[in-house]
Amino acid sequence: QASVQAAIAACSACSIAADIIVVSSASNASVTQAVLSVYSNVRVLLRDTESLAQLYNCGADGATGDAILFLREGVLLQKEVLQALYKALAADEHIGAVGPFTNRTVYEWQYLNAERLAADGVEPSAALKRSWTEPTDSLFLENFALLVRRDVFDGAGRFCTDFPWVGGEDIDLSFRLKCRGYQLLRVPVYLPHIDTQLYRVCDMVRTKSRPLLLQAWGLDIGLPESLWQK
Repeated sequence: QASVQAAIAACSACSIAADIIVVSSASNASVTQAVLSVYSNVRVLLRDTESLAQLYNCGADGATGDAILFLREGVLLQKEVLQALYKALAADEHIGAVGPFTNRTVYEWQYLNAERLAADGVEPSAALKRSWTEPTDSLFLENFALLVRRDVFDGAGRFCTDFPWVGGEDIDLSFRLKCRGYQLLRVPVYLPHIDTQLYRVCDMVRTKSRPLLLQAWGLDIGLPESLWQK
């Protein structure tokens, strides 16, 4: 509910007439429908799957805009962040997708330690602005908050539905976009992701995506990004 409220407010503040679609696993149907029943302008789509790739693709089918912003539950969208993402995406037609920083990530090297910054009296957004003045090229973007051009997304084949749960589908899409010649930009703006935790790179327990990425790209998610770059 907090994520939906934040998205509605951000779109309204930016004067963006967005299709707001919540796609949920059918196993969560009763909870999802009860929580979101008060929002007449929010569509709820239910699918019998736990695959984030399948859920995201379903949401994309229902959207009508030229760009799609994929948001994970718990991400609180803000006006300034939405504006910055759209500005970065619109800067060049060869930019296929853009994304922000957050306090939660599957990959430690892209982690913004908001708690530590707050303890030092520093706002995460302020820290980013001091470190980066412009969007920077990224090897891949996570889909906790991913803004992508619709034609680029469709042309790349969308998220691969072979990924059975959560994780890996964003890396796979990012690499396919890179192979098609598109830039992926990480924008120096911060989006808080509530009620989540940081998964360590060396944690191999949850990696259902690991063999799929190895087969498709020859890359292991337990390796440092510097080796991926090479």
